[in-house]
Amino acid sequence: MSKQEVGVGCALGATEQNEVIVKGLVHGGPCHLSCQVGCGDIVMSVDGTPVGGDVKLAKQLFLGEDNSGVTLALRRGGTVKNVHLLRGKTIENRAMKEGEVCGIGITMNPVRDGLVISKIAVGSPAQLSGELQTMDVIVNVAGVDVQGKSPSDASPVLILKL
Repeated sequence: MSKQEVGVGCALGATEQNEVIVKGLVHGGPCHLSCQVGCGDIVMSVDGTPVGGDVKLAKQLFLGEDNSGVTLALRRGGTVKNVHLLRGKTIENRAMKEGEVCGIGITMNPVRDGLVISKIAVGSPAQLSGELQTMDVIVNVAGVDVQGKSPSDASPVLILKL
């Protein structure tokens, strides 16, 4: 019996310049949860193998055994960065652990008045928006009061409503 291969939860396409581009992220997939991969990123290589404009090759290289590591070289703007991920299936409705980075790329900790942002992941939606800063206290999200809530209680609100 062969093991089923899994990917990293993103859709790929080709640009007019014949490059492989991230066209979408699967909610709860490894790319989404990492807060390091975004739509529009250009895939330069996978585990050191250049992909050029070969979408089929990139897709093949993204696949591997569940929980195996993969390194993507991604270009955003003029900067290339290596992103290390674990291949895996989509994680649906899993509880967040206190201090864990959520889908918008922030680490939160409870304080008396709400939830304080203790860290913002580089390249995450939170950082790219420029609207959130470390030490900001979140008290309300889309009309939902998060005062007295744990990060685990508040994360579904943040992921679904921001």
